[in-house]
Order: sequence, then C-alpha cells, then structure tokens
Amino acid sequence: MSSFSLSTFYFLLLLSCIYVTAKNVIASSKQDVEMVDMAHSKMLQTIEWGRRLNVHTNFEQNMTNFGNNIAIEDCLNLYEDSEPRLMMVVLRRENSTHDDVVTWLSAALAGHNSCLDGLEEKGGLLMKSQEAQI
Repeated sequence: MSSFSLSTFYFLLLLSCIYVTAKNVIASSKQDVEMVDMAHSKMLQTIEWGRRLNVHTNFEQNMTNFGNNIAIEDCLNLYEDSEPRLMMVVLRRENSTHDDVVTWLSAALAGHNSCLDGLEEKGGLLMKSQEAQI
C-alpha cells in the first residue's frame, strides 16, 4: 500500500469519527455540548492531520494524486469553516440550546458529506465501499 493510500485511509478514519460523533447527538444540554466538544476535537485533529498531509504531498505532487490533493484541500476548507462555529457552542455552554447544537452539528455533518463526495469525485477513491466497512 502506498504512503498516499495509507494517508488517505487515516484521513477517512478521522472523518468517520466526526461523522459518528455528529450523528449521535443526545437530547440533554450538557451532553449536547459534550458531544459538540468531542466533534470539535476530532475536527481539529483532522484539520491538523490534513494540513500535514497536504504539505507532505505537495513535495511529491504528480498528476496521479493531483485530484486527491485538491479534494483534501477542499475538505480542509469545509472543516475550517465549521470549526469556529462548533467552538462557539462549546465556549457558550450555558447559552447554547439543543437547537443550536443540532444546527451546528448538522452543518458540520453536511460539510463532512460534501468532503466525502469531493474525495470520491476528484480523488477517484472507492468511498462507498470504505464507508460500508466503517
């Protein structure tokens, strides 16, 4: 397995953690915020990992992985857009309602789904089979 394939696998694994976290929103306000906090921390891990991967692959860039690099950059942009909103919910624990939590997790999940679509389209990855295994 090439280093890029292995890196892509780990990237997808972190993305799946965000997906599972966002999908399991619990009704209680304290638990809502804890769930957002967990999704936020996984998102930060994914952003950091994606940045390191992008820097690494930029040095080795060739035509075979160019689409993957673009897709990963798009994912990073989507996550970087969602991250401050999730952080806002965590910081404003007492003022965040269940609807706030659901809204921002839903937005993060929509970004995640767009990311997966982009990886499938631009990167030519077999996302559906990998998602089925997760």
